[in-house]
Parts: sequence; C-alpha cells; structure tokens
Amino acid sequence: MADARLNYSSDIDIVVFFDPEKGVLTDPGEATKIYSRMVQKLVGLMEDRREHGYVFRTDLRLRPDPGSTPVAISFDAALAYYESRGQNWERAAWIKARACAGDQQVGAAFLKELAPYIWRKHLDFATIADIQAMKRQINIAKRVGDIRVEGHNVKLGRGGIREIEFFTQTQQLIAGGRDATLRVKPTTMALAALAEANWISDKTATESHRYLLVSTRG
Repeated sequence: MADARLNYSSDIDIVVFFDPEKGVLTDPGEATKIYSRMVQKLVGLMEDRREHGYVFRTDLRLRPDPGSTPVAISFDAALAYYESRGQNWERAAWIKARACAGDQQVGAAFLKELAPYIWRKHLDFATIADIQAMKRQINIAKRVGDIRVEGHNVKLGRGGIREIEFFTQTQQLIAGGRDATLRVKPTTMALAALAEANWISDKTATESHRYLLVSTRG
C-alpha cells in the first residue's frame, strides 16, 4: 500500500503481506524471515541519502500491531487481526489502499477479502466519535490551534489537508457500506462522489477540492 499523492515531502506508508500458499519459496517456513529482510533492504534503499537526496521517506507502522509483528506477515494473520482487533483509524487508512508491488492479482484478492471490514452496512456511530477523538489527539500532539495566516500548517492545521481527509473518510465510512459509488481512493474524487450522492453539499465539495489543489501546488 502506498499513497504519496499529496505532496513531494510526504512519506509513503507500506504494508507487506504474503500468501503462504503460493509456493514461491523452497522453504515456506522461512517466508516471514525472507520477506521481512527484503522489505527492510527495500526501505533502506529508498531512504538512503545520497548526493541528490533520497527516494522516499517510508513508514511501515500501518501493519497490524506494529509493535509486536514483523514487517511482512501472512494474509491469514493480517485478516485475522483486522476481523478481531482492527481499529477504526485503520479502516479509514485502508480506504486509500492499493496494491503497488508484487503480484497485483493477489493484492487485489486481499483487498477484496478486507472490504467487509472496511465497508460496514450498519455502522456504529461510536466509530465516528473514535475517529474524531483521534483527530483531536493529533491536534494536541502537533499543537494545532486556530487558523492563522502566518505560519499556518496547510497539512496539519485547522481546515488543512489532513482535516479535509478526515472529514471525507468519515463520510465514506458512514455511507460507503450501503453505497459502493463512494468507495473511491483519491480524496478529490471522494468529495465529488459524496456531493453527487447528496451526502455533502456541492459547496463543501468544491471549496475542499479547491483548497487541496492550492495547498498541494503551493
């Protein structure tokens, strides 16, 4: 999974899963060790600072339970985690997920298996409160205050890119389980889809879209 659309300074979030049934390795029992080593070497290459800079800053912490799991885990282990212990912020993050490397068909199959976890037809609105609480925690951690012109953080500040993303993803989580047309990844397309479905106003979609364009170009 990777999403580096917002700006060139953003890091990318990668989650690596493998299908143990594919029979690619001579010793399937070594899969976790081998794939984890490959991921770590790949990240090292992308983050290696050379004369002309580096490729990407990379974050591997979106994987299930990152404090106690290797950087590459099996499909079955990942699905078991999301079905039993998955957090609401993870559901929001997976809205944007896409297969970006390896076997694309296997990646697409995994996302299909994960869809019922992300898109629930009957949503407990405690989910929304949970996501809002997470945004408040980010505000506190980043010391985000009122909107101001000088020194305003267009990404993390009030009314900024991250807040627009949170708003959009929250609306998608509420309605996307019943309306598949809202299950789109880019934030600007999601805003348009929400407006088309009369879930948000055209004005909200247009102003949010305009802000994202101005912020990312600036």
